[in-house]
Amino acid sequence: MNEGGEPQETSVDARGVRATQKADKTTGWSQERLVSLLASLSGLPLLVWWLGWFPGFVSFDVIAQLEEAASNTYFNQHPAIHTLLLDMSWSVLGSPGYLGLVQVVALAALLVVIARRLLRIGVSPWLAVGAVWFVAALPAVGATTVALWKDIPFALGCLWIFAELLILAHEGKATWERAWTPVRMGLALAVVWLFRHNGFLTVVPMLVILGFLVRRRFVPAVATLAACLLIVSGLIYRILDVNTEAIEPAGVFIADVAAVVRHRPDVFDESDFAVIQSIAPLEVWRSAYRCSDSTPLLTNPQFDETIVTRDPAAFRSVIWKAVTTAPAVVAGHRICVGSFLFVPGTREGGFLHRPPYEVHPNTLGIVRDPLSGRAHRLTEAIYVWAEADSRIWFTWSPALPIVAALVAYGLVAFRRDMRRWALPGLVLLIHSLNVVATSPAHEVRYAFPLYLVALVSLPLLAAVFSRHLDGHD
Repeated sequence: MNEGGEPQETSVDARGVRATQKADKTTGWSQERLVSLLASLSGLPLLVWWLGWFPGFVSFDVIAQLEEAASNTYFNQHPAIHTLLLDMSWSVLGSPGYLGLVQVVALAALLVVIARRLLRIGVSPWLAVGAVWFVAALPAVGATTVALWKDIPFALGCLWIFAELLILAHEGKATWERAWTPVRMGLALAVVWLFRHNGFLTVVPMLVILGFLVRRRFVPAVATLAACLLIVSGLIYRILDVNTEAIEPAGVFIADVAAVVRHRPDVFDESDFAVIQSIAPLEVWRSAYRCSDSTPLLTNPQFDETIVTRDPAAFRSVIWKAVTTAPAVVAGHRICVGSFLFVPGTREGGFLHRPPYEVHPNTLGIVRDPLSGRAHRLTEAIYVWAEADSRIWFTWSPALPIVAALVAYGLVAFRRDMRRWALPGLVLLIHSLNVVATSPAHEVRYAFPLYLVALVSLPLLAAVFSRHLDGHD
């Protein structure tokens, strides 16, 4: 990047660089092919998890989506596009678990692309390949990848954005002259937007920053994103007669209100308490509140969350009162909720939600049915080992790689000669803020995109600081 933060134009045209690599059959081209072949082996441990846990890790919300599909009544509480994919896997192939195979293949393909791009920008081939092998071999990655959550394609979209930012950082905005580059970015942004209702909070800041960096070249990316949203939300949802009412945004901040009820009840007046007590008695708000987990509050038998949905305006006014009159309490709650991204392990009395061992009870006939008993025994032993309380801080907690990557990107951003290499870290920074602002609990799946991006950032950052990238050696 230049001093203003804009990617610099490369001195050698990107097409010429690739042409030279192809022409040199003993170095560039053959090495890139070898890296691609070796990196593709990262799909093997992921495949073993899929074979051993078929149809995958299935929680309550997945069963709720499958029940929607079975009744041919689509709601948008969970993104309907994801429910449709589960339904297609189930109705066409006989099990929703084949969507897990698609996720395995997609992650393996992205890891190959990232390894190739790390090689292209100057990372050593063994570091590039070793990094993607390491990522795929981690228990948290294998288990989470085969979970049938909407969060998995969302995480893959974030990883795709990272891969595109790598090329922008390396080649500068000249690379966006090629027609497919902005189209690919637009598709990646569309995946992030469509597969989680808070995805737009990550996409919009990315659009603003990238629009500033590449200017008019960004028009095809915006057009691609808009076309995807129109086709899915406008056309497909209309054909399926999707009930487009999504999750009530006010419901995301129930625990913020509970924090204020517990710590600063003086900020509320009688009308506020009338709304609050219509949902649950004050004692429930106080006793069931956990800053790291809203589950005990929301699942309390006396807590009626449907009132928030039926009369959202009244509860929004309570949220506004809480935020404007007790900002320190709300900020403290949000810091606590987001702390699992930055602090290894779990808080005392807290819980890090992970893929559930058992398939959630259901009447749909969805049960665990491993396609390979040997794969199940192997991965089950790994799963049990990783679940030990003494190991969760590094087997499941995403904090160590996230903090390491954020700190390193921060140092890179302050160095004028390295600044352009901070660009791939944008997705990590922006989505970290999104998770802190909107998460209701400490859940691995919310951090999964950050975990993946942080892990694949580490070889890039190591090469930046060792001055082994193009233009630094």
